[in-house]
Amino acid sequence: MAEYFDKTLSTKIDLSDEQKFKELFNGYFAPLCFFARQYVGNFHDEDVVSSVFSTLYQKKLKFNTQEEFVFYIYKSVKNRCLDTLKSDIRMQDRNQAYFNELEHENLFNQIVENEIMAETYREIQLLPTYSRRIIEMSYLEGLSNQEIADELQLSLQTIKNYKRNAVISLKTVLLRKIMTFLFFLSTF
Repeated sequence: MAEYFDKTLSTKIDLSDEQKFKELFNGYFAPLCFFARQYVGNFHDEDVVSSVFSTLYQKKLKFNTQEEFVFYIYKSVKNRCLDTLKSDIRMQDRNQAYFNELEHENLFNQIVENEIMAETYREIQLLPTYSRRIIEMSYLEGLSNQEIADELQLSLQTIKNYKRNAVISLKTVLLRKIMTFLFFLSTF
């Protein structure tokens, strides 16, 4: 590689010559990666340089002097680095916007869930005494129907009837309120 840089700079460069292209690629790849690293860090440096060489290979450009080629390739790498940084910033902005939207949606979902639970508790409090107590013991305290029957000294069938009627009543009232709430939200 050292002898590569000893060549005279005034020679013409034709990138359609594959041997010349390979020679330039081998001679400039590492230094250009070092140069790119100053802009984009280790993560993108080789990708940037490879991309520039790929473009050069496709265009099969010709340069009058090696100085012209060197200036062109360094300028191309710098520009590609800046494009990469802009692209990364746009991606970060999109990711931040997406995160903010998820955070907002999560907060919204938490509010809706909390409001539904609060409304459920309010409706439970409006149930007749036995129905309310059976629902609380069953769903809030986690007792089985038999345990509730034993504690309240009622038959198992009576507990099941109270519980079924209370659940039907709660479903009817809560479904109507939830539909109203969702309709209200959809107007925003």
